[in-house]
Amino acid sequence: MFPLLRDLDRRTLSPREVEELEKILDRVVTWVGWYDESPKEVIAAKEKAMREGLKKLSPEARRFLLARGRTAQQVDALPVAQAVTIYSVYRYRQLNEDFIKWLYVPYAQAQPGLKQARERAKAARDSHDGEPFTVLLTGYDHIALTMTRAERAIAALRCVEAVRLYAAAHGGKLPATLADITEVPVPPDPVTGQPFGYQVTGDKATLSGPLPPGEKPIPFNVISYELTVAR
Repeated sequence: MFPLLRDLDRRTLSPREVEELEKILDRVVTWVGWYDESPKEVIAAKEKAMREGLKKLSPEARRFLLARGRTAQQVDALPVAQAVTIYSVYRYRQLNEDFIKWLYVPYAQAQPGLKQARERAKAARDSHDGEPFTVLLTGYDHIALTMTRAERAIAALRCVEAVRLYAAAHGGKLPATLADITEVPVPPDPVTGQPFGYQVTGDKATLSGPLPPGEKPIPFNVISYELTVAR
């Protein structure tokens, strides 16, 4: 999105480039309101505090630059906006990759790791560590769930078909539990890593998948099938 950031840590920016960088930082600051559900005055206060913070080099950023091999004189000679952004981009990438690595793990197994990554990102934002880019670290839980919804829908339909095959082989009788089905493999719920909910009442069975923790109770976040056997 911002080509100027690619060489940020390799050279000292020109005055014109510093102006461009400051515009980039200001754009990122205004994004805080896109996902923040706080009152407008609270968001405005956060934006103001962020802009003020970007005018000075934080102790964390200074220690980072010194640890990367720069001398104190070299750090002090860098434009403040550039010095702040070098550290901010580093913290963003560090925390962002902490999230992304869990998107390659099955959803049910990734939840503890995603929770820890979310807590680390929140701690960074709350302490203003790595602003302003760290304010963009949000929504990975929803991304992981969205990627899993299709898998869940397919797994649920496989369970429906497994129940149908069982009934076809047992005179139209529904299985008492999903574990009773041996005709085909019965997949677990990709969201929980556990078997889908299954309950038989009379001549009907209900197959269900619960609402994922922390998600809104909207239709595509739950699975529910009512099954009957044709006579």
